[in-house]
Amino acid sequence: AVIATGARAHHPAVPGLAEAGFLTNETVFALTACPPRLLVVGGGPIGCELAQAFQRLGSQVTLIQRQDRLLPRGEPEASAILQQRFQSEGMTLALGATLERVAVTPTGKRGWYRPATSAASPSQDDSALQTVEVDAILIAAGRVPNVDSLGLDAAGVAYAPRRGVSMND
Repeated sequence: AVIATGARAHHPAVPGLAEAGFLTNETVFALTACPPRLLVVGGGPIGCELAQAFQRLGSQVTLIQRQDRLLPRGEPEASAILQQRFQSEGMTLALGATLERVAVTPTGKRGWYRPATSAASPSQDDSALQTVEVDAILIAAGRVPNVDSLGLDAAGVAYAPRRGVSMND
């Protein structure tokens, strides 16, 4: 049996993100101008590719990655080379960081994120948060399978919203 429903961009539950609006790998190519300041959330293949492309097209890119390195499923040496390259091109990297909330401001969009030093022991104290002011936000935080509308519960099929249909041998 094959269940081939495809996948879509994951939309993290970050307060204010939906209200501020954001791009994904599915919508970013509808842009008609390069945003001067771009926040990229996610340091996997899609996030890295688009972050570098926009940095080279003239955006000032800030990339927030939850893991402590880019391309966490890849080789650590490759991640280190990519990190050095991004920094040499002027990109701002916040590795091991978590986007906490977003708000619309008179001059764009502001993101509050918890840097690596405080992400390991998160508290309700907002004094540890850092901010970034941008014109656009690109969410590249992974993909989720399109299984929501299949009625899998009614059929007794086990699944996880982020991983899809559960399988065994």
